[in-house]
Amino acid sequence: MHPRDIRTMIERAMAGVRKPFRGLIARVNNAPDNQLTQITALDGETLPDVEMMQQFGFSASPPAGTQCVVLPLGGKTAHGIIIATENGSLRFKPLQPGETVIYNAFGDYVVLRANRITEINCEQLVVNASKQIVMNTPLLKTSGDATIGGSIGGGGDISAKGNISDQGGTKTMAGMRAVYNGHHNGNTPPPAEKLARC
Repeated sequence: MHPRDIRTMIERAMAGVRKPFRGLIARVNNAPDNQLTQITALDGETLPDVEMMQQFGFSASPPAGTQCVVLPLGGKTAHGIIIATENGSLRFKPLQPGETVIYNAFGDYVVLRANRITEINCEQLVVNASKQIVMNTPLLKTSGDATIGGSIGGGGDISAKGNISDQGGTKTMAGMRAVYNGHHNGNTPPPAEKLARC
């Protein structure tokens, strides 16, 4: 057989092998164990059930219009899987070299910053811990109020720039101090030793 004939046979065989290609995600079906997507290839071809492979422990549902790369296993379009996705209009940016982010299409994100600061941005952060939450830190700050449904215990002091109150806020330590220091019992003078501020 002539080498040219062999080359022609190889070219014909390779023509039937689909190479990796780009597409746009139209919708995602999260109901099955493995996510299935409908995509539109750049040549206009529509593929209804393309499996999207993701790293274990991480799962995302890309919005419509997200770009993807499809790898046809065995060169068969029907056996194609999505191996990468990107949505430039929603991608979190900029990132410094070495930084990592998890983000969604709604503006929420968790950034592992280059200066060892982890930044979380969202409207509401819910932590469900069935046993306990442990924070090993020398200082815990909040810029707003803190509401606690149970008891508060500690091994250190408690200080406040404002009033400390109980009974729904109707009784304060400052109020009790004023009552005690101004107390008269008939002709008995007020207490010689006043209650000082804590």
